[in-house]
Parts: sequence; structure tokens; C-alpha cells
Amino acid sequence: MHSTTEMKQTWTHSRDRELTRIQLRSNALIRKIDAWYQILQLYIPSTILLRQKATGPTTVPPYDLPIWLPSQIGRQAAVDARLTEIEFQLRTAQAQEALTNLRRCLQRRITVYDLKNRWLRGQSPNTKALNLLGNIESQITTARDEYRQARVAILSLADMMGKVGLEAFYRPLEDNDVRAMASPVLDREPETMTLKQLEKAKRSTGETGRTVSWIWRHASASEDNHTEYEAEAIKVEWAKSRARAMRYQEEVLIVREEMRRTVRFFSWKEKEWYKCGEARGKHGPIEEHYNEGLQAYAKRQGAICLGLRKKFEHMWSGVDGAIATAKEEIANPALFYEKHKVEAEVQPVASVDVEMSSELLND
Repeated sequence: MHSTTEMKQTWTHSRDRELTRIQLRSNALIRKIDAWYQILQLYIPSTILLRQKATGPTTVPPYDLPIWLPSQIGRQAAVDARLTEIEFQLRTAQAQEALTNLRRCLQRRITVYDLKNRWLRGQSPNTKALNLLGNIESQITTARDEYRQARVAILSLADMMGKVGLEAFYRPLEDNDVRAMASPVLDREPETMTLKQLEKAKRSTGETGRTVSWIWRHASASEDNHTEYEAEAIKVEWAKSRARAMRYQEEVLIVREEMRRTVRFFSWKEKEWYKCGEARGKHGPIEEHYNEGLQAYAKRQGAICLGLRKKFEHMWSGVDGAIATAKEEIANPALFYEKHKVEAEVQPVASVDVEMSSELLND
């Protein structure tokens, strides 16, 4: 894949040394493909006819030459079921390895980017960091393309073998799915965002509205496929999410207490104003017309407090119901999807994620 990427990146004005190196690799790749064709004829003789039909007038680059595996042949010719099973096992391992490499490169990019922003100053260190980030981006692109190719082959083989349900497990990897777990800024450049999206990003904190890409929740073929670094990153993100959830629960309690105290304050203030209107002559004799003015003012202020209390009670009348509904939806996510007419995501989740989610709900 690395050589293929280099071949695609060459152009007419590349340096002679680079062009020579790429040409040598291209020749070596062609020789290996020719040797593979000779071996392939022993196991799938029909590939000779398929190669003759696929031959066109234009020259095909070596990295685009088909190698005629069972997934590429499909139902064009008969293929031994044992060969199909062998490639299926190969492709599933390739897809899992590509996702593992993709996650590792995304975490490396976060680390290098954070190191660059925190500690690097000056042209030379920043240039080296940018070159390293460029290499990591190239590795991310390679892992992404490798997974996509493996997925296409897996689905083709699954159709030949009669396997079902693999579309939900090996999900399509879109460009917006290739993002890190903890830094959405790196995955969406401001230049690619509209003015409305920029304004929304400025107003939001970036935590509550952010969703983790499915590649971080995808269950590997074995839990041992996750490196210790990836497992630690998942634990850190889960701990941060749990801390946010607990903080939001605390904020709900604080806001409800502030609402209760606000209503009680206006109720108390209303009674105090009425008492002031009734306390006539306590501080000495008061003229009748002056006393009428004081009573009118006190009643007016009391009416204002009464109106504010009723207004707030009306505005907040549905808060308790909304909180109760939210708790029910957290306990039973199917209610949320039914209410908002959104199809629930059906995806495999590793056992460690299920245990963490259950612990969070119980707390």
C-alpha cells in the first residue's frame, strides 16, 4: 500500500531520482504480479479467459492490475469454496488490522498536534512537526483505503458464501467517520465549514453535541487486537463522559433548587408588601391621602411579585415532566428513538463498553 501511494503521488515534474526509484518498484511489482498469475492458473484456470476479456487498449498502472482473487471474480467463473473461505479469513483480518492502524494513527496525530501546540516554538521544530503530521495523515489515508477495499471484498465473498449480517458489522467508512475520539477540531477544518456552522461551533462547547465515531466502538475479532494505548484512550474518554454526565445531573439539581427558591422568594416578597400596606400609623400619625398612596404602592408592588411568581410557575410547569421523560429515555433508549422517529444504531459493542454503560446507568 505504501508503494502504491507513492506511485500515485508522482507526476511529470518529479525529481529524476524519485522517478527512477518509483520505476524500479513498479517493475518489481509487475514481475510479482506475473508470477502470481502463473500460480493462479493452477488453482483457477478460468482466470486466463477473464484476463483476456479484461485486457484493453490502454496501459493499466501496476497498482491497478487485478489479481483475480475470488472476491474479484465473483460469479463470473467457478471458484473452489475452500479458496473463497481462505480469502474471507484473510479479508476479515485485513479489515480488523486496518481499523486498528487507523485508530492508532488518529491517536498519534492527537499526541503530535498537542505536543506541537504546547511546547514547540520556532520554524525548525514546527516544520519537523508538520512533516510528521503529514506522514501520519498519509498513513491514515492508507488505512482508510485498505479498510474500504477489504470491506468490498468481504461483502462480495459473503454473497458468494451465503453469509448474512456482515453489512451491519463491517460498516461503510465515510470521511466524516475518520476522526479522533477526543479532538473534533482536528477533524473539521474551519475552511471547510459554512458560516452558519462556524457560528454554531462558536456558541457550543463541543462536548455535549459531539458523538464518537463508530470506529472506536467497533468490536474487534479479539479483544487482544486493541493495543494498551487504545484501551487507555477509550477508558479516558469514558471517564470524561461519565464526569460530564454526573456534572449535568448536579446542574439539574442546582437549577431545580434555584427555581424553587425563586418562586418562594416572590411569594414571600408579595406577602411582605401586603404587610407594609397594612402597617399604617406604626411610626406616627400619617395623613389620610398619604396613607392611601402608601397602600396603593404596596399593593402594586405585591401584584407585581404575584405576577412574576405566576409567570415563572407557568414557564417552569413542564420542567419536572421533561426531567422525568429524560430519565426514562436514558434508562430505555428505545423510547428516545421512538419519540424522535430515529432508527437506532445496530452495531456490535465490545463487552467492556457494555459493562461500563451498565455501571453508569446504575450510578
